[in-house]
Amino acid sequence: MVDTFTLHTLVRHTYFECDPEEKQILEEMAASDPELRAEMRLLRNARRALPKVSFYPKDSTLNKVLDYSRSR
Repeated sequence: MVDTFTLHTLVRHTYFECDPEEKQILEEMAASDPELRAEMRLLRNARRALPKVSFYPKDSTLNKVLDYSRSR
């Protein structure tokens, strides 16, 4: 993997959180670096494998948080 980019940068790229310039640089580097390309593919596949779920707290939990914040 290329030393100038951290794993955090690659994760941000995977979740489409990079700015356009950073995205372009990463993709140009990946075009000529098979190790970087493999790492990016691995992260993309891992993201796709995660379940598509949303978690919602119970109403009673929300009410307790709201009550607490009102008391402050």
